[in-house]
Amino acid sequence: EPASDFALMQYVDLVSHQDLAMDRKYFEAAIAKSPNFAKAYVLLGLELANRNEWEQTLEFCQRAIQINDNYVTAHLNAGYANIQLQRWEQAKGSFEKLLSLDPENPFVHSTIAQVYYMLNDYQTAINYMNMAIKNQPEQANLYFNLGRMYQKNNQAKEAIAVFEKGLKISPYDQRARLMLEELKKMK
Repeated sequence: EPASDFALMQYVDLVSHQDLAMDRKYFEAAIAKSPNFAKAYVLLGLELANRNEWEQTLEFCQRAIQINDNYVTAHLNAGYANIQLQRWEQAKGSFEKLLSLDPENPFVHSTIAQVYYMLNDYQTAINYMNMAIKNQPEQANLYFNLGRMYQKNNQAKEAIAVFEKGLKISPYDQRARLMLEELKKMK
């Protein structure tokens, strides 16, 4: 147990993500002593996310964002909470903010592409997924997702090319192989 307020704040600042449930009382104590301690809110949000309590996760992440609008982890976790709650527009906002903070991040490009896919905006999803691939061309799963997006956008030729490219990277990907076979049968 931390001996002083300083030790408590330092402890929360250095906490490991594996100890979230056990350390929850320390996060709450840190917030009680310093209501503007954004990291404590984010850690509480992560602990709640681990328990699939998405509304509360979102609440704590939003508090952290109010304190520091450029807090990457808060926006990331708020985005995921909104995805879990199927609030696609709000998730889009979180990931757009993340892209403003880290414009080349392939993970964020891939995730926002999935959000646009769920919003049935396939062309925008394709654009974001292409950016993800540009920044991380060795990830076969990105090609699979891009192929699905092309397929939904009625671009079978492009979907076939992308599935084939993904299979060169990961030749045993059964999902991509099945999608490719299905598309070729439809031609």
